[in-house]
Amino acid sequence: MRLLSHRGSRTGSTLVESLVAIALLAFAVAFVSTAFSSYVDMKRESVRVTEASRLASQLLEVLRSTPLDYIVPDPAALPLSNLTLAQSSIEQTEDLRTKENIYSRLAEYDLDASITVELFQGRSIPGDGRPQTVRLCVIVADQKLFNSDHSLKEPKINDIAVFMGTLMTRGSINP
Repeated sequence: MRLLSHRGSRTGSTLVESLVAIALLAFAVAFVSTAFSSYVDMKRESVRVTEASRLASQLLEVLRSTPLDYIVPDPAALPLSNLTLAQSSIEQTEDLRTKENIYSRLAEYDLDASITVELFQGRSIPGDGRPQTVRLCVIVADQKLFNSDHSLKEPKINDIAVFMGTLMTRGSINP
């Protein structure tokens, strides 16, 4: 009678091989989920930066379409720094949908805005002292970057801060 030897043939996997395969699979799943999570975070921040740029541009357009006397009712008050939207001439705009849209989008993306108005190169109308040309600067940034007086803290890496500016003259835009 001859005994068959089963030493050389294996039909299944051992417990150790199964554990190694499961560990490799778990590592691969963890790697892919971490990469996907990082992608989602980067995409979210990209959308916030794009929205901050859009809002800054839209704020400048609203300000540029506002008569200069609304923006600077008292020339002696220049420069006007770190104005909130409530303090700025955006409150004077007749297009309430635009204003409400700006406010809601700022809140939706945890952003805030600051506006600065200053006399440009001393250009004022002789005799009455009203400004002839002003520089408008809009800052749209993370809410956490604004101090209680609405001045801007120093932005750090990964903070959103968009700065835009333009010149505005009495009766025209961008001298």
